[in-house]
Amino acid sequence: MKRLSSGPQPDSAGRVRGHGDVSAGGRMHFRVLGPLEADGGGQPVQLGGSRQRATLGMLLLHVNKAVPTSALLDGLWGEDNAPPTARKVLQNAVRGLRVVFAGNHGGSPRLLTQSPGYVLRMEPERVDLFQFQQLAEQGRAELAEGHTKTAAKILRSALALWRGPALADLVEDGYDWAELTAVQDLRLDVMEDYFEAELANGRHLAVLAELTAVAESEPLRERLGRQLMLALYRSGRQADALAVYQRVRSALVGTLGLEPGRDLRVLQHAILAHDPALVLGPRPLDEAPASDTAPVRLAPRPQRPGRVSAILIGVEVGPSARSAVDGVLADVIAAVAEEVTLFGGTLTQSMGTMSLAVFRDEPDRASCAERAVRAAVALRDRLCFSASPHHARHVLRVAVVTGEPPADVTDALDIGGALLVESETLVLAADTNEIAVCERTRELIGAGIHPRMVAVDRRPELDVLDSVLERVRSRGRPHLVSVLGGPGMGKSWLLSAFERRASRIAAIGPRLTGRVLATTARLRGEILFACCGVGGEDSRDVARDKLHRAVRGVVGDRRTAAGVLSRLRAFVEPDSTCHTEESVVADWWTVVAGLAAPRPLVVLADDLHLADDAMLDFVEELLDPPATAPLLVVAAADPGLFLRRPEWGAGRPHITTMTLDDLPEGFPTPAAATRVS
Repeated sequence: MKRLSSGPQPDSAGRVRGHGDVSAGGRMHFRVLGPLEADGGGQPVQLGGSRQRATLGMLLLHVNKAVPTSALLDGLWGEDNAPPTARKVLQNAVRGLRVVFAGNHGGSPRLLTQSPGYVLRMEPERVDLFQFQQLAEQGRAELAEGHTKTAAKILRSALALWRGPALADLVEDGYDWAELTAVQDLRLDVMEDYFEAELANGRHLAVLAELTAVAESEPLRERLGRQLMLALYRSGRQADALAVYQRVRSALVGTLGLEPGRDLRVLQHAILAHDPALVLGPRPLDEAPASDTAPVRLAPRPQRPGRVSAILIGVEVGPSARSAVDGVLADVIAAVAEEVTLFGGTLTQSMGTMSLAVFRDEPDRASCAERAVRAAVALRDRLCFSASPHHARHVLRVAVVTGEPPADVTDALDIGGALLVESETLVLAADTNEIAVCERTRELIGAGIHPRMVAVDRRPELDVLDSVLERVRSRGRPHLVSVLGGPGMGKSWLLSAFERRASRIAAIGPRLTGRVLATTARLRGEILFACCGVGGEDSRDVARDKLHRAVRGVVGDRRTAAGVLSRLRAFVEPDSTCHTEESVVADWWTVVAGLAAPRPLVVLADDLHLADDAMLDFVEELLDPPATAPLLVVAAADPGLFLRRPEWGAGRPHITTMTLDDLPEGFPTPAAATRVS
């Protein structure tokens, strides 16, 4: 038991020796939002020993309210743990506080005995907790009215009153009161309101670090999790946003046995679907509206309604990864989203280890069924047969179903209940690392994809591509690698695997495909945009700004850069027709080569045997820059490409042709196409 001193005694002048001069009549102020502190007349006031400070702390949490003696005893010693001398010790503490207050004539609170205990009489605004509560109420009122800038300013002022956990020094001494928990919860509530206001102001980057720290320390608060997910998504970190969802869900299920609430689930779905509404928040009042917000899109093709294919993916996390299940699931979801998007689909839902992706038929593209199966194979190879030991322990089961949604379904990403039930039935029946497909899917992929799609060790081919990339990086010269193989040999998977490996040291350009007709101007525009960091959802103004910064970074001279920029803007203006002028092409090469100098540029082209002559000519032109350019083109094609272009790559020094080995005997035959093992 701590010994309680009798406390300081005022002298004849009313001064408390050693406690600062508080006799000037200055009002005493108290701070509980952090270590307990008091000052009077501009001087700090010493408050005595631990029991005396704890008594004052409890009374300050209930200013102008009578605190029962029993509650004070429980607070000082714990419930039913007070010693026989407890009341005497409490009385000494009260007397000591009265001595401290006596040194501040006219400005000190009054500590009165009032049944059933004691009451501390004073103006509430002299306690920082009351100031905090008042500011919080004002800030919330402004937020409710939609005045987000004013709300953020007021709430920030309220939070600035905190100097650490409430009564931190008493907590260190072992005092643990329910009132302290309530005060801490109030602080978190205000933090959430503040983050809400700043997110509405578009300041997600400004609050991201603080929001991350608070959300990680409070994993059960769904609102914080939702705010962090939104801030991460708006910062371009979709995978991290989805990882937050998994972390919150694991905490809720593991601690409370509860699934996340509707708001959190809806946000996860919106992130998976890249819902445009997520980036549309109230504009700051001092920010002028954009003059042109039309998104940059190169030759968009409208989707036609009709047939749809869906992939249902179930992944078991291996035993060695279960200790870090949140991170593993986040990696899995990110991989699913990447592979599905690569083949033109949309990841629409993800719950734990189950994910659902949707593919629709589109003009000028392979059927939705073929693209869905290819995506499933690429995903299976990536998660189950990767050279990474971390991924090699994953077990995957996949179902691919195809059909027409019900007539009353209007959402382009809604597949209807029948297809969903069918996919669930198939995925439960699928064997380990097997892709089960429905009969309709099997019929549609019969001519477009070989059923013998298995995981073959392609590390030797990847090593060759790595060495070529290193040569391009060190010598600064372009190089073309043609990857040849029949249908189902894994060419697309090889491109995806190399893309992931190359991204560590190279900039990855757009992924071209011979299945889509594209003009040379469009192809140049896609590569230029990729080099400048222009995304498909960037507005035209944002695209111009990124292009301007890229050109200035490469050209340097302001006047020259202005001329280059004026010509390259043709790629931003969809109605422009001057993309092929020699000056524009020369400027294009200048900027692309300059941006590729620190990190080589990798351009991947798939199904090149299906490309028109314009695309084939363009790929070959990439090998003849007017100056040095560290550029690697990896083109996958059927051997039939050489029937169309017998001279493909002939006469050029930096050409490599790689033919994929035939698949081993004993793999499933076309008759077994209903299961892709």
